Formats: sequence, C-alpha cells, structure tokens
Amino acid sequence: MRHPATSKSRRILSTLLLLVGLTAPSTPLWALPLAVQFFAESIERDGLRLEQVNVQLVEQGVSVTVKQASLVARKDILFNDLQMQCPEWGDETAGWCPAGSWQVLVQSGAADWQQNLRGQLSTALWSDQKRHLVSSFVAKEFAASLQYAESTTGPELRLEWKNQALANLPFPALMPAQLGWAKAGRSSAVLIVNLGLAPSNDAQAASAKPGSKTAANPTPANPTPANPTPANQAPAMSLNYDLDLKDISLDSPEGRFAAEGLSLQAKGQYKPGSTQKFNITAKFLSGELLADSFYTAFGPPVVLLSAQLELTAGQLNVKQLKLSDEGALQLQASGSLSLQEPMDTLKYKVQQLQMKFPQAYERYLEPVLASRTLDKLTVTGGFNWAGSGSGSEFPSGTLAFEDLSVVDHSRNRFAFTGMSAHVEVGASQGLSDFSWRGLLLGRINLGVGKVELTTAPGLFELAQPLNLAVLGGEFVVDEFRLELPPAGSEAEPVVNFNASLNAMDMEQLTEALGWPTFAGKISGQIPGASFDQGVLSVDGLLSFEAFDGQIQLSDLRIERPFGVLPSLAADLQIDNLDLHKLTQAFSFGNIAGRLDGYVRDLRMLDWSPVSFDAWVGTPERQGDSRQISRQAVNSLTSIGGGGATAALTGPLMRMFSNFSYRRIGMGCKLENYVCSIRGLEDNDESVLIMEGSGIPKLMIQVFNRRMDFPQLMANLAAASAGEDIRIGDP
Repeated sequence: MRHPATSKSRRILSTLLLLVGLTAPSTPLWALPLAVQFFAESIERDGLRLEQVNVQLVEQGVSVTVKQASLVARKDILFNDLQMQCPEWGDETAGWCPAGSWQVLVQSGAADWQQNLRGQLSTALWSDQKRHLVSSFVAKEFAASLQYAESTTGPELRLEWKNQALANLPFPALMPAQLGWAKAGRSSAVLIVNLGLAPSNDAQAASAKPGSKTAANPTPANPTPANPTPANQAPAMSLNYDLDLKDISLDSPEGRFAAEGLSLQAKGQYKPGSTQKFNITAKFLSGELLADSFYTAFGPPVVLLSAQLELTAGQLNVKQLKLSDEGALQLQASGSLSLQEPMDTLKYKVQQLQMKFPQAYERYLEPVLASRTLDKLTVTGGFNWAGSGSGSEFPSGTLAFEDLSVVDHSRNRFAFTGMSAHVEVGASQGLSDFSWRGLLLGRINLGVGKVELTTAPGLFELAQPLNLAVLGGEFVVDEFRLELPPAGSEAEPVVNFNASLNAMDMEQLTEALGWPTFAGKISGQIPGASFDQGVLSVDGLLSFEAFDGQIQLSDLRIERPFGVLPSLAADLQIDNLDLHKLTQAFSFGNIAGRLDGYVRDLRMLDWSPVSFDAWVGTPERQGDSRQISRQAVNSLTSIGGGGATAALTGPLMRMFSNFSYRRIGMGCKLENYVCSIRGLEDNDESVLIMEGSGIPKLMIQVFNRRMDFPQLMANLAAASAGEDIRIGDP
C-alpha cells in the first residue's frame, strides 16, 4: 500500500514535469521522502529537451528551475531561465499548484530577439483522463490567457486575448515588418497551436480505454481519432487563428501604404513544413485603405476575402481565391508563381470577375483613374470576364459589357450610353462586337453605332469600315488596328488609324464648339495615326475644305487628351479662302478677295494657345483692288489701333459705304501671352496692316507692336459682334 504523502509527491512531480513539457516518468516514486530535490543535466522526451533541471519539493510547495529548454525540431527557439513556484501542493480534484507562478525568457537561436514572459496558474490538472493547464500570460503590457491540453493528436496550446493594443503584441521580431507602421489600433484573438509532438503514452492509453471520457469531451467506446497519425509519423504542427482588428491606423515610411480606422476579422490555419499551407478568411468591416494609387473605403456592406495558399521552395500556389463585395465586385480565381521571378512564372485562371457599377467604379476604379482625370464620372451597368493567362502573355477568355454607360458630367468631355459588347480576349482568332445607343465627344453627338472587331492575342482590328452620321455629314473609319504591348513591357500600344470626314455642316460644328456660327461644309482625310510615349500623332496632312478654300493641318500631336492639362502641337496652312464668306460668317463686315496664311509651331495647353507664329493676308496673285465695307474697316481699326475710324467720320467719308484696298496682311508671334505684331510694312512708329487703293485711299496702321493676347482675342470677338472697341491710339 502506498504512503498517502508519497503518492501526493509523485502526483505533484508529474504535474511539474508536465509544466515543463514532459509526461510522467514510468519509474515509481513511491519511496520519495517529503522533502525532495531533483537535478538533471538534461532530459529529452517527445521532442522536448531540457537542460540543467532543478526541482525542489517540500510539504508546503514546489520550486522548479530550468536553465534552458528547446524543441528538438525547432532549435531556432530557446526557452531560458524557466522558473516555477508552487506555494501549495493542491490536489487532483481542485488542481495542483493553485496560485502557482512561472516566468521564462524566450530567445531565438541566433539571439537576435528575446521576450520575457510570466504568468499565474489557475488550473493544473493531471490524470489519466485529463491533462490541462490554464494560466495568465503577460509580456510587458500585453495580457492574455494561456491553456495547455493533451489529446490523441498531441499537446496543444491556446492563447487568447481581448482588446490589446497592437503596439503591445509580444515577439515583435517575429511579426511582419509592416506592423511597425501602425500608429493606433487594438486586437483580439484566439491562437491554437498544435505543437506537432507525438501524444504521450498515457494519453494514448486513456483514449484506448473502453468508455473512458474527459471532462471536456466524452469519448465513446472504441473511438476513432478524427485525424489518426501513423505510429511511425509525428503529427504535423499547425496554427489555427481567429483575429479581430479594430480602428487600425498605419502609415508606411515612404507614404505608399496607409490605413485609417480599418476594422476587420480574419480566421484560418497555417501548417508549416516543406510545403507551407495557409487558409485565410477575412471580413473587411470599415475604414480606409491606401496602396500606392489605389484607395478605397470599406463598409457597408462587408467585403469578404478567402484564400487557400501553398508555398513550396519559393513556389506559391493559390489554390482558391475569392473576393466578394455585395453589389460591386465578385472574383473567383486560382494561380501560381515563383517568388523569385513572379512576372515570368505567373499562371492564373479567373473563373469569374464581375463588376457592377456605380459601386465598383466608386470603390475600386475611381481612385486609380483619378490621376488621368477620369474621376467624378457617372458610371452604370457592369461587365463580366472569365479567362486565363500566363506570364507576360495576353490573357484569354471572354469579356462582356452589360448596358454600360459612362458620362463625364463634371467636365463635359465625353459620354457614351447603353454599350453592350462581347469581346474574345486573346483568342487565336475571334470576332468581337460593340454597340452603343449614344456617343458624345464634347458637344459633338456621334449617335448610335455598332462595330465589329477581329481579335487575336494583343490585337484588335476593325473588321469592316465604321460609318457614323456626324453633324449632318459622315465620319468613316476605314482602318483601325490596335496592338497592345506584353504585360510588364515598357513599349507603348501601336495604333493604325485611317478615317475621313465628309460634308460636315459648319454651322452645326461651330455651334457645338461654342464658336461664332457660319455656314459651309467641312471635309477631311486622316491618313494615319500612332501612339507613342503617351502622345497621339497624326500622320500626313489633314485637309479641310472651308470658305471655298482649303485648310491643311500637319504634324498634329496630342498629349493627355482626357488628362490633366492636355496639350496640342500642330502646323496650319491656309490657302485661298474666300474673304467674303469668311467675314460674313463672323459678322466682321464685308471684305472681297482671297486669303492665304499659316500658323506655325502652334502649341496649346488645356486647349488655349501658348505660342505660335501666324500670318494671314491677301495673296500677291490678287493683283486687282478689292472692296472692303465701312464695318470691316471699323473692325480692322478697332483691333489694331489707328486713325482710320476717325477719318471715316468726316463729311466726305460719310458718302462712302465701301472702299477699295490693294492688300491686307497681319502677323502675330505669340510668346508669354504677348503678341508681337507685324504687317505689310513697318516703320519706327507703326505697322501697316491694310493698304488702300483709289479715292479715297485708306491706310490702317497698328501703333502698338506688342499686345496682350487675351485682350486681342477679346477685341476680335467684340469686333465680330459689332461692338466699337479702340486700342492702341498713337
């Protein structure tokens, strides 16, 4: 028969050995005295190694110290200076070592980080039916509860905390570096770690006893473990987590990443090994997130993310990725890549990518497009895409637009409505179609349309000419070919474009552009266009027929047409315009004859001229004199300044409503918003812009050689409206 005190000592020693990770020794301790000191240089069992173990037992309590402990399978983590104190023995019913305390120093094998831990025991039970420990867990200002239990799958640790500051989380060296960006935020979590050690013999025996049960989990007779482990294979270590983050605020050092008031919930599992496995489920509840140029604000509704990942020797396999934002975005995809060369090795398959507008535009697209001034758009409808891709190759699949409408209400630059499309993306050979109910560029209405494209990887080409009714005329696109560069390439898209404009009504065009209206037709040819380094260049000459003459536009280059501060560069050549039709169109008065001219090195910024060198005048081939009306003389004089208007008020001049002139000419070189005037002849005082002929002979001169260009344009507009403006009197 055992001595009661000796049996008690055995139980306590077994419990204390459990506290340091060992199971009860098989050697009987019946003969132990009431005061016992146990010392061992090292003890190794079940994957745990203890060095310099010192255990002291007396009738009133127990003291245990361990110089160093380590997991055999994880030599990179050491537990140093473990100390445990039991002021009382306790018993098997209420628990051993009540109000016991412990502390330990946890270090990396390389000693590049360490953390002091301590705690107070509340439960320490050890029997054939149950092996369970509950303790507080404190690391500086961080507080949590720690539980240890054994099961048929091996020992398990459970760490749980509530509403702890992120800055107080233990083991910062083991945390992602990005955690250091946090300025505020709190967390609650449950972490369950299966240590991956073989279950003890006692635990296995207990599970094999018919009808045996534990206090927490009754076990039926002849149980079958949920995850049986072969006798020659140790169970795998795993980490299950349930995480709740609230009011996270962070800012990366370079400002690329930031969050404010971010709240989310996440749970999942991590299994280390030669193939690391991750299961993740997350709910984004509220807050704001910035990642480079991407910005979004969460909630409501809740954004759901789930992923199954595997990492093997630098190869990441995304087994399943799901993203759901009710009413805005649905994504299901899978893929793989090498972390060493992600772009070259990327392979992916998208089962579904669905966006519904306006929610998807406001939450995901508008922040990215804002840099191209494509924000503040009204977007409705949606699109779907399913396909696959590899590396920098073009993705394949089918893209469908559903009643998509995009309207630029804030800047009135464009609008298209009711667009539907079926696009074969990346097909070796396919046919795609687009249709729309309305298309508006500025104030120019292009109306209803439909177009068919032949597609190949990275290539979209017009299948047949596109005819659009525009402003009483016709806009015909004979050729359109778009070649996209491979993903990751620095090359620009290659655009081939050929179009013509036939008999567009000038009156409708000028009214749409907000210009003074005049009659006539306009036709032109766009022989080709290219896109390089963000600049749209039109090849050859654009020829327009207007005012019974011709205007040719060459070297046209447009940059950022829908972006911030769009710019335009071009040269214009004006040939043989009918001055009578031109001046009548602008209510300038009547001038008979013809007009030639040019605008060289034209530069416009935000569609306003900033520099050019221009000249307009009657050609020398016009040898005979022509007629000019009194109103036209007044208009020329009011623009350039001079004495002709005063001369027209004399008694003799009042008898004439028309005058003869021999030639007219005026030039302007614009720099820094100042127009340097030149004319037919120059002298020290003035510039001649009209030379009269016959009797009476009028001469119009400009006495201000340098004029403010905005004021000059205002004077032209006023003269065309019939107002009397005088500038630059001598």
